[in-house]
Amino acid sequence: MVTLNGLLYCTALGFDTDVVMQALELGVTGVSLSGTGSDK
Repeated sequence: MVTLNGLLYCTALGFDTDVVMQALELGVTGVSLSGTGSDK
């Protein structure tokens, strides 16, 4: 469920999902969106 939630949020916010998909292909079992994307 964490991965689905992360993909949905990334899509809704216009973020690239390529990194999520690459991680899943490598066998990572849970990927999500975290943080604000800001370095401040």
